[in-house]
Amino acid sequence: MGLTNKGRICLYDDFLGAALRGEYAGVTENSGTAAVVVGQEGGAATVLTGTSSGNRAHISAGLNWKAASGSIYFEARVKPITDITLRANFVGLTDTVAQENPIEYSTTTVTANATDAVGFMFDTAGTVAKWHAAWVKAGAASTLVAGVFTHDGVQPAPVAGEYENFGVHVNTDGDTVFSYGRDTGNKYGLREVLRVSDTVTPTVLLTPHVGIETRTTAAKEAYVDYIDCEGGRA
Repeated sequence: MGLTNKGRICLYDDFLGAALRGEYAGVTENSGTAAVVVGQEGGAATVLTGTSSGNRAHISAGLNWKAASGSIYFEARVKPITDITLRANFVGLTDTVAQENPIEYSTTTVTANATDAVGFMFDTAGTVAKWHAAWVKAGAASTLVAGVFTHDGVQPAPVAGEYENFGVHVNTDGDTVFSYGRDTGNKYGLREVLRVSDTVTPTVLLTPHVGIETRTTAAKEAYVDYIDCEGGRA
């Protein structure tokens, strides 16, 4: 990016060109897809699941970010394709590049597959199928929580074909500021929606993650317009 601040490590990708750049990996199950969308104005990547219930697809980078070394800032712009039914999404930071849905939601129970993760969770298996802020620290059930936030006074849910913006800022103590914004009339941006203490272990290595899981026997898809992640240098 031509940045001059060598005290920070920075990775930004608008997903231009014909293939994912080497810093990112797309992981899928059952013939799913995680790849750059060819010929997309402004660039975008797709995460597309297979057609068996529980199939997942995600894009992540390396385990290169540690909050204790100078905080982490993650931002992504994502939209669901076709519909928002029978699916789960996670957008944020997690502690593995392996295939998993870091945090999910069934009825009123929040379950973590990750040991440390923080971000935004949407899951139609939940009683309230809206976006929640979610986090788990050191695998402790007592810290596995979904936080309710509002945007323009309403708890938001995805809209098919509409981009949303997600921001996660984790400080050196593992506290997080969550920011969110929705495209309206071709305007977009982020505003703070929630602050939570002790969301993740600050000494654990994390990676940006945008993922999707199908809850039915039909493929589910989302586009990722960009991912931006920066952190302190060790």
